[in-house]
Amino acid sequence: SQLDSKSFNVKVESYNLPDQPFRTLLSYKNTKEVYFCLINMPIDEWRLISDNLYKNNGVFEKLARGSRLSKWSQKLNDEGDLQNHSLEIEVPVLPFGHYLLLVSSNDQFTTVNDATAFAEFTITEMSFQNRTGVYGNQQFMVFERESGQPIKDVKAKISYYEYGYRNNDGKQRVVKTENYTTDQNGIV
Repeated sequence: SQLDSKSFNVKVESYNLPDQPFRTLLSYKNTKEVYFCLINMPIDEWRLISDNLYKNNGVFEKLARGSRLSKWSQKLNDEGDLQNHSLEIEVPVLPFGHYLLLVSSNDQFTTVNDATAFAEFTITEMSFQNRTGVYGNQQFMVFERESGQPIKDVKAKISYYEYGYRNNDGKQRVVKTENYTTDQNGIV
């Protein structure tokens, strides 16, 4: 039954600073131990497989068995009360890059009869905001995450995506991509 089934939810801030520890929030139910697998995955590769992680087609297991940065486990306090519990777990210090954190109730990361979850995030010193300009155009501002200072001469590739509901195939595709460079105010 759903009352006594295992479940997970994992949340990580989308952007974290390099070479500094950070935490992830794990919510769980009916589980005594959780297993983590950390993978460095380029953003373009992530876009190709992200939809498949929600399906029970072996992608989750293949990722967990593939090239990974680290794998660890954490004992959990399961009081047998069939309730959701939450705790913060430290993620290892990481360099720049895009990452995927896989979470499972078993060390084989199988999805059948086991709880699984994942979170994707980026390690970067940059942050950005977008806004609508005076003439209705989209502007992007790039700045340092810690100081808030604008960053000039950042090469940005801005893409517009169209999703499958327009094509009835369930896939996303790039409609338009343009390259830009930020000005002295960090604006594109």
